[in-house]
Amino acid sequence: KVHGRYKNVLTVPIPAESTWTCGYREIFETVALPFLINNNDEEEEEEKWIPDLIIVCAGYDALDSDELASCNLIAKNFGDM
Repeated sequence: KVHGRYKNVLTVPIPAESTWTCGYREIFETVALPFLINNNDEEEEEEKWIPDLIIVCAGYDALDSDELASCNLIAKNFGDM
């Protein structure tokens, strides 16, 4: 879901039991990266934006060692992102 005053905040729900190779990477590449790149030719030039800074507010609850989130990423996967 894209929201925020300037439509520059993206919230992406991740299914439980996701791993980098089973779901997480695909969502990252098809949803998050296109949002960050924002090269939609249909947008007006003044509506395009190029971020100077990207803040990822994800915590580390997606790590396989966290029992609450039920995701199964390993530390290397955060580096891959």
